[in-house]
Amino acid sequence: MSPLESKSFETVLTAPGTGHPGTIRLTHPVCAFAPTPASMISFQTIVSSGSLLVGAGVDWGCGCGILTVAAARLPTVEQVIALDISRENVEATRHNLRMNGVEAKARALVSNSFVCLDSGDQEQIDCWRGELDFVIANPPTSGDGDGFNFRRTVLRDSAEFLKAGGVVFLSVSSQYGKERILGLIDEIPGYSYDGMLATTPPAPFDLMRSDLLDSLRVYVMEEKRGGLPYEFVDPGNFNRHLTATEVMKDFEGQGTVPLSRWQTHLYRRG
Repeated sequence: MSPLESKSFETVLTAPGTGHPGTIRLTHPVCAFAPTPASMISFQTIVSSGSLLVGAGVDWGCGCGILTVAAARLPTVEQVIALDISRENVEATRHNLRMNGVEAKARALVSNSFVCLDSGDQEQIDCWRGELDFVIANPPTSGDGDGFNFRRTVLRDSAEFLKAGGVVFLSVSSQYGKERILGLIDEIPGYSYDGMLATTPPAPFDLMRSDLLDSLRVYVMEEKRGGLPYEFVDPGNFNRHLTATEVMKDFEGQGTVPLSRWQTHLYRRG
């Protein structure tokens, strides 16, 4: 057993549960991201909309490599480059690429977006400027501003690497609100919004998870600054939205957990 495996958890995804050919095994260290509901809907999108993924692409913020493995398993995909700022995540991804037999079609690099942090690796990214066919990304909430900045970074930084017509599969859960999701193409010119590829039904936004509670705090601060309101699903009425401020009040007062929809949206480079 390798040092990585000795301090890791394992997730097994089988064909009946995913619709994806073969079984996928994922090792994720305690210190690395494990698959979440958001990464699972992104994974399902690759399975259901794989015809949109051809040629070469990037998994932006690869975590343990679940999306890299899924994309590399597609016969239409020739190359996937997995990027993550966490060395632990990159190590886990490299292990998972080998374990799932796709290392010939994929590689993982330590990077801050498209800027590699290890000497000699940048040329492996720079050679794809204007040549990538796709980017897949399931970013977390950013800790600044309205929590949406990583999504902006994905589109902004991908622009110089994507071919005309190249696609971005972007995870954007519904609590961010339609105005932010559609507004990305106004903030970052050169893209069209081609709709939602996949969504879950309303599901708990589990505020017992420290990362999601931290995200809610970011959202509340943004609303207090006068930013766009967030759109959580009211667990008592699926047709009603709750702001982040309302959600925090209900959670602190009654322990009520709101709902959201984990989604993947499609953006296309002009």
